[in-house]
Amino acid sequence: MSEPSLDLSAVHTLFDALPPDAEVHLDPADPVHRAGIEAALAASGRHKERYPHLHSTLGLAAAGKTGLALVDKGADRSGRATAMSWQSSGRGHVFSGGTVFAMDGASGDLLALGHNSNVAEGFVQVSTDTASAKPVDKTLKVLAVHHSVAQDGTAAFAATASQAMLGEALATIDVVEPTTTPAYPPNVRIALGRTSTSQDVDYWYAEPQNVQTPYLIVPFMGNAVLPYNIDGSIGQAISGAVYDTKIYFVTNSGSDTVELNTTYTTDFTGKVTVGPDSQNQVTWNYPYGAGGSYTQTSSLVYDPQSLVNETVSYFFYSFQIPVLNAPTPTLSFAVCSTDTPNEPSFQCQKIPNLWFWWHCLAEGTEVTMEDGSVMAIEKIDNTMRVRADASGGDLGVEATTRGGHQSSAAPLSDHTVFRLTTEGGHHLTATGAHLIATPEGLVALSTLKQGVSVLTGDGPVAVTACEAVDFDGVMYNLKLGDATDRSNGLSDAATCTFLAGGIVVGDKFAQRNAARARARDIDHMRSVLPDHLHDDYASAIEDIRY
Repeated sequence: MSEPSLDLSAVHTLFDALPPDAEVHLDPADPVHRAGIEAALAASGRHKERYPHLHSTLGLAAAGKTGLALVDKGADRSGRATAMSWQSSGRGHVFSGGTVFAMDGASGDLLALGHNSNVAEGFVQVSTDTASAKPVDKTLKVLAVHHSVAQDGTAAFAATASQAMLGEALATIDVVEPTTTPAYPPNVRIALGRTSTSQDVDYWYAEPQNVQTPYLIVPFMGNAVLPYNIDGSIGQAISGAVYDTKIYFVTNSGSDTVELNTTYTTDFTGKVTVGPDSQNQVTWNYPYGAGGSYTQTSSLVYDPQSLVNETVSYFFYSFQIPVLNAPTPTLSFAVCSTDTPNEPSFQCQKIPNLWFWWHCLAEGTEVTMEDGSVMAIEKIDNTMRVRADASGGDLGVEATTRGGHQSSAAPLSDHTVFRLTTEGGHHLTATGAHLIATPEGLVALSTLKQGVSVLTGDGPVAVTACEAVDFDGVMYNLKLGDATDRSNGLSDAATCTFLAGGIVVGDKFAQRNAARARARDIDHMRSVLPDHLHDDYASAIEDIRY
């Protein structure tokens, strides 16, 4: 674990200076803060030669908070120290990263270290490295130090510190919903804005009154067996318990920390109870009800978000339960979704990430099928195959999305719908973010101008008009590439297309995959970023660990 440039004394000094369990904006003008930032950068190999711009910002006033939280800390089931932090930087951030230190609470020795970076998405998760972690005894001190750099070059630094008292391992944490075995792995699919049941998602909800930015809805049911009896009554809500839940919502343009909506989440604390048969069992019950809307559901309801270009969402729910005859008055555990390969603590249960399904192409859009016939998009299901492009290849339909959509031609926004027409009579109505194939690659519909070429089933043709329009109707989209295609070598990262209105367009995942590929292509990013961010951005790409 030793690193020649590691200044552990600065790490401990910063830990002691911070209030426990709170995100703190770090000011590089503060000597303690600056020393802690520099120690974190050095421990993760973010030296001045690799990150010249980030280091230059240490002489400037930093920007605001970065949505930082510790979502796990403790010991894994092998007794090794472990910790994990999440950072949501908001929209418009170029790159972000962080370092997590796990130290023995008594000796102060470093037991585990982790670091990670991300670009463009404004979200990064950092977990300590399991392979090099050391055993922890009774207490653990954890410090997470994160940074993010915005489009204008300003940097924000934040830290959070916490101490964990280690007790006996939880016997079980059993999550029933969201499902841990999604129908279409790796993510749990939750459809919003549906008007009827469908077979392409794990859960579906209606959203008749809020079609632009739907409330996020998540079923959550399960139980945990604790090593101590709970201070409460069998079958009753637990007085004095503390619960917190958030969704970290990631898009192609950044991330947001989405809070629980307390207006539509009914009886939030009352649905966590002592088990019906055991004093040491916690149960939680926010059940799924097919077709319920945000006003009529017992599931968890979170604040509204635009689903136009969501890439994935991370779920977090923490419990602090009062217990009897234990070393500490409360016992904490958490359920969260994550992509990190490292081991969580025995008090943290991983579940799959969430994907909220929405829509993109107008009802009635004609899609070219495998045999060359056309079918309205709303009639397509996941038993069918469609023509992938003008070459005659085909792909299986793995899923469809659909939902109501209302938007105005002005002012322009992420929701705006455009009508595209081309020479030869091709036409298409879709949201402005939908990807259209051109000879140079996939581009957003909203960016097309008269005279540019798009690809169709008949070859390249010129755009005659691409205009924003008022829209009030139903939108659909397809997710392509089924199990047969994957068995034949189709990658999960492949950019899939199909013919809609005779025009080659990207499928549901194309926008995500294309945006991620562009963001991680340093040659492309050098053409769009200012010169002073080039070295930092290239290093951030190199430092992406998972």
